[in-house]
Amino acid sequence: MGRNILGCRMRYNRIALGETHTPFSLECSVSWNVSSIEDINNALQSTLSILSSWLHIGFRPAEPPRWEYLGRRFNLYVYKIESSRGVGGETRIVESGSKLLCIAGVFSKYIEEHLDSSLLEEFREKRVIEYGDNISDTYFLRRPPAGETIESQKRIPSFVVYAAEGIQDVDPSTWRLRIRGEVAEEKEYSLDELYSMAEDLGSADFHCVTGWSVSSKKWIGVRISKLIEDSKPTSRAKWVVIKSVRGGYSTIIPLEEALRDNAFAVLRVDGEPLSREHGYPLRLFFPRLFGWKSAKWVNEIILLDRYEDGTWEARAYHERGLVEYEERFKIRNPDIVEEGRLVGKPRPLRP
Repeated sequence: MGRNILGCRMRYNRIALGETHTPFSLECSVSWNVSSIEDINNALQSTLSILSSWLHIGFRPAEPPRWEYLGRRFNLYVYKIESSRGVGGETRIVESGSKLLCIAGVFSKYIEEHLDSSLLEEFREKRVIEYGDNISDTYFLRRPPAGETIESQKRIPSFVVYAAEGIQDVDPSTWRLRIRGEVAEEKEYSLDELYSMAEDLGSADFHCVTGWSVSSKKWIGVRISKLIEDSKPTSRAKWVVIKSVRGGYSTIIPLEEALRDNAFAVLRVDGEPLSREHGYPLRLFFPRLFGWKSAKWVNEIILLDRYEDGTWEARAYHERGLVEYEERFKIRNPDIVEEGRLVGKPRPLRP
């Protein structure tokens, strides 16, 4: 039974994204079969041992893990970690069907004060540094999950409100949507300009990664493909980062998902203007993808030539997030990569 961490990768996200909630992020590739909670704890200890040796900072768990059972398939364990130098962070371990999918984490910007100068310079120069053998930067599943059909989403009548940075107040008279990055022409749009371009985008379901869905909401807004294409993406553009008005929250999607006809910059839902808690003046919506990709209070769409972790992607969530294939979490296990889909019987594995 395999119990190995194959390699780890750390990203320095501040160069491309500026000030975000994820200045340093971690992910580890694993070949690890799980039969008990002890296996999860052993995986954590192995990860912290690698980090302590690699970064020359002694990390340890600060408290017992927080556990969630998501989508009736995934066990997520969230550990707060600390060090004697006062550097804090969070490590997340994801299990499904008796296999670890990935190990991920985030660290505060204060880690910079404790890294060796050569290591810090490597971060700033390369953005990504690696230890051991890692699966590709991004891996997309190719097929729906194997085995018995699992109803992973519960239908509910209305949205649950989430706000990673708190519900934001935005002055519509000064707010602008900016398109920048790997484009020939950077553009800005006022709210009035977006309303003049708005169209009826039809109805579609919204699916949250935590396991709930709302059905047949009616959307009015502007196709994201029009906004991006009007700025003339360069041939280098491959990813789209979406940032909120405060700048700390971001998410990332492949460019091809943003260019789909049913990817929307939303101004109205069910005939009503967006409410403050649902992202006024603008949120994005990608019906194929889980809801954390459909960022609220958006004011920047940034095209990049390379992948960068967003707020939740740094915390183990998937690079694409395709609902049909259950891409809730990053895939960094070679068994699942080879199969091309999630395997094994899911079950709660409570601490």
